[in-house]
Parts: sequence; C-alpha cells; structure tokens
Amino acid sequence: MDPSLAKVEDSLQQLHQAILEMEDKRKAIRAELSLAGVEKRRVREVMKLYKSKTLDSSSVVRSLEKEIGQGRANHVAHYMLKASRRHYQFEPSDLMDIIQMCYVQDCDLFRCDKKMADLYRDYEPFEGKLVSKFSDLPARIEERLSSHHERS
Repeated sequence: MDPSLAKVEDSLQQLHQAILEMEDKRKAIRAELSLAGVEKRRVREVMKLYKSKTLDSSSVVRSLEKEIGQGRANHVAHYMLKASRRHYQFEPSDLMDIIQMCYVQDCDLFRCDKKMADLYRDYEPFEGKLVSKFSDLPARIEERLSSHHERS
C-alpha cells in the first residue's frame, strides 16, 4: 500500500478509536454521577455540556477538491459523519471505496459493496446510482435503458 494511503487509513482508525473512547468516558461519567445520587435531570444537564462534537470535514473536502476537482469530494464528508458514529466498524477497504466513489457523479450506476451502499443510502447525490449486488446489476442496467428510451 502506498505510504500516504497507509497514513490516511491509520488516521481514520485512530479517529474511530478516539470516538469510541470518548463515548466510553461519557458513559462512565454518567454512571458515576448517577451512583453518587445526582438526579437524572441534573445528570442530563451536565452531560449536555460534554456532548460529542460533530466532525467538521470541510477542510478535508476542500483539500481533496484541490487535487481531484470541485464537487468530487463531498461524499467524503458524508462518510466521515457516518464513520464518526459509535457503531460504525472501519475496514481497510473503506479508503479505496471512498476514492472510487469520486466517480459516482459521472455514472448512471455504480457497483459497490453492501456496506457502502447502506452508508450512502441517505446521500442525495448518489440516489438511485448505487448497486450493492453484482447479481442486481443487469436488471438495473435494463431499468436505466428503459427509462432512457422512454424519455427519448
């Protein structure tokens, strides 16, 4: 693997681990406050002060767009938001999937694995373009061709 890609992968893994550790610390603080007899209402108020921050990915997107073109990296911000959630499981293949997805905007259909299709299910620019099963691809191609012929 290219050393720069290995660094990005390592950074993503570190980010995910930090998020998990922060959430564990928040749970421990909440439990300690409850055990100390602090009212639930007050525990909620205190914990709001330490709410997890939403990751600001705009600088990452801007940097990538300098290299790959305007509007081709917004999906990275979506990935970062989804991957920053506790139950997301980072996989080394995520990085290559993200890189390949820079081309989705140029495609009628884009074949990706189920995990990425699920992750981008609510991402409007990819709506209707992602195909998670290879076996579904022929039918989706026929569907696109039929809709194209109907419009012509």
